[in-house]
Amino acid sequence: MPDPMNVFEHQRFRLRTPEGERVEKSFRELLTEPDAPYALDYAQAFYDVAALNLMSFLAQWLFEPADAAELAGRIAAPMTDAEFEARVAPWRERFALTGDGPRFMQAPAPFDEKKAEGLEVAVFISARGDRQFLHRADADWAVSPEQAGLFLFARNTFYEGTGGRGYQKGTNGDTPVRVLVTDPGPDGTLWLRRTIWLNVLSRAQQREYAGAYADPHALRPGDYDGLFWADPPEADVPVGGITLRAGLGWMTAYHWLWYEKGEGICPVTGERVEGLVARKASKKSTGIAYGTKGDVESGARADRLFRHPNVPSEKLYDRKTGDVTGERPFLVQRIEGITEAIGAAFFGGLSDRDRAAYTLAPVVAQLSASPLRRWFLREGRKPGAFVFGFHMLSKQKNVHGGIEQDTFYLPLLGDDPAQRARLMETGARLMHEASVFASKVSEELRKAVRRTQGVDAELKGVNGKLKLQEDGPFRLEDKRKNLRDKPNPLKNPDGGIPFGRDTLAAFWRAVQGHLIDYAGRIADVAGRGPDALVAEETVLKAGWEETVIREVWQQYQPVFEHYSTLPRTMPYAHAARKMLYKEISKARSVKPEPADA
Repeated sequence: MPDPMNVFEHQRFRLRTPEGERVEKSFRELLTEPDAPYALDYAQAFYDVAALNLMSFLAQWLFEPADAAELAGRIAAPMTDAEFEARVAPWRERFALTGDGPRFMQAPAPFDEKKAEGLEVAVFISARGDRQFLHRADADWAVSPEQAGLFLFARNTFYEGTGGRGYQKGTNGDTPVRVLVTDPGPDGTLWLRRTIWLNVLSRAQQREYAGAYADPHALRPGDYDGLFWADPPEADVPVGGITLRAGLGWMTAYHWLWYEKGEGICPVTGERVEGLVARKASKKSTGIAYGTKGDVESGARADRLFRHPNVPSEKLYDRKTGDVTGERPFLVQRIEGITEAIGAAFFGGLSDRDRAAYTLAPVVAQLSASPLRRWFLREGRKPGAFVFGFHMLSKQKNVHGGIEQDTFYLPLLGDDPAQRARLMETGARLMHEASVFASKVSEELRKAVRRTQGVDAELKGVNGKLKLQEDGPFRLEDKRKNLRDKPNPLKNPDGGIPFGRDTLAAFWRAVQGHLIDYAGRIADVAGRGPDALVAEETVLKAGWEETVIREVWQQYQPVFEHYSTLPRTMPYAHAARKMLYKEISKARSVKPEPADA
């Protein structure tokens, strides 16, 4: 019998060169060959992100660096074949893709062959009655061993909503917005080998997050540092009782792929595959949870029970005392998208003990370590960020629909740790205030659109003038008569309303780009030192508020122009525009000079 295929040498990552040529590389080839720029090239963008997370997980498990100096050495040059083999050899059997078990991201051994079901049931549907996730049913589905590792890694650790809130489920939480550090290459590519290492967290950086991870070199009773598919924990693992590398490979369900000769459409690549493929799989619960009921009852939010290295967070404060009561990760919002997370991608605390409004994703915070900063400065390069998140379509947050993503460069600020922390704290505050201001004027824009359309307001005749009020339907009233407006047009699906949510969505898409530009301006000023940032704070805020208000008027103008020409809504539109001007003027924290008013 031939040796089983394994994830290190047989999982084929689909890539594209700057010239557009498609190639496939193994994890071994990517870490040992000379550096070359590649773009990940899967049929759906979330598999690109999952593939990068898989590569970083393998590097984290096999070669976890002790500190930033060791990590910088890994980034600087490819490793030799001999070095790679020496570390991989003891683990090859446990990372098998085929064979009798254990299999990577499957199970310790085969089970329930008679209960095997098609991939659309066994893998994509998380529970009876759930809607399918991101795929339409296709009876012709099949996955080859060369893509099985990524297929099930994504299912268990990346996009699987049944990771729940952490409690009695897994370490994945609600699949929050992730920030991946990149080394950008030409024509939309990445220097992929270096990018893999930039998303590996050193043990020294892990210690910056008190109680977040167990130490693999100092395990306590009950701690877990194993491969779930090979050596699952014997009991539920408490918060903080799992190592980072074990948490990244946590499984929410066991699967066993049943291989046979055949063909079908691969859900990972979108292409027809033939030969040895799996068309069916068995599935069962692991029966093991990360986090306990006590953790939830004690006030720990389950969606932050495991600190993922690519996930930034916002700190939560007690309104009375001002004390930090916890943190929350960022989810993609229905209208705002990932705008809320942009500020936290740029600026924030370098650990969970900082005073900044945000806590950076640990891999972003790690860029502040001197060895990594020196490497970037010496090479004349800037680290990039790839921000990615799923839209959630259900109240249980286990059905995803669509993605949001953006890319930009990250600043390297400060000449020493104290200065760096101060700059990050100030930058995080400015970005948080910018987000809050955008939210305030967005709400005023929402109200203005509805008022302009004749919704959620009331017009009363007062001495021959129209006065706008917020509650109730529109009403024109004088001493002689009371004329009710027509039924609410937004409740009529055939009403043909051309605006509404689209206006807000367009506003937030624009604000997202403006926020990235604003972060760049903050970073430019911060490059001159903390004093310069403090001195320019008012100018920065005034510029931001002016930009956002200008965007409000740009988005509102088409709404006004449409409804101000209709006899029924003409008075509403003019009154709503006046109120919008008044409310956004009140929202300013920096009042314009009289000449600019």
